[in-house]
Amino acid sequence: MLGPRSSPLLACLLLSLGPLLGAPPPPRDRQVLRVKNGGKEGDWGWEQCCPNGTLAHGLSLKVDFAEDGDRSGLNAIKLHCSDGATSITSTQAPFGAWTRTRFCAREHLDAFALRVQSGSATDKLAATNIRFKCSSTGQVLEGEGLPEGEFGSWSDACEPPGRGIRCLTTRVQDPTGAKDQTALNDVMFVC
Repeated sequence: MLGPRSSPLLACLLLSLGPLLGAPPPPRDRQVLRVKNGGKEGDWGWEQCCPNGTLAHGLSLKVDFAEDGDRSGLNAIKLHCSDGATSITSTQAPFGAWTRTRFCAREHLDAFALRVQSGSATDKLAATNIRFKCSSTGQVLEGEGLPEGEFGSWSDACEPPGRGIRCLTTRVQDPTGAKDQTALNDVMFVC
């Protein structure tokens, strides 16, 4: 029978069995990758992770390519996991279409840079594209987003080498019906 004294033992048991049951690693084992040029509008969505034992090795983007009216730029990021069957995304805006999937050659994603368009007189876009570094070779994998804006600095890389991106969370502005709105403003990844 479990009593008050068994709760530390039970917690220890659950933490050690967590990876076998598909639970994410404990917070102390997580490295969060961020960049400084992300936008401030919108709310942070839910975190989604690749299955245990797998890492992200590809990406596709949901982009609003409309040529007239209000474009919202980058609407979502989808990561493709190394198990070959799973893809993950966090909160996404409803506009645009998914681009082709791009993959690292036999590697995984381990750092990123975000392209952001500052507000202009005619159209606010926020994030417009993203690029990733693939592990070990440093191959740069760039999404098929919009050309507007500038890429900021690279995030830190996952440490130690061999560790890679496995989770993401996005900051997205809900469609408000306003004439000019953004969509995806910022993103965080977890190694």
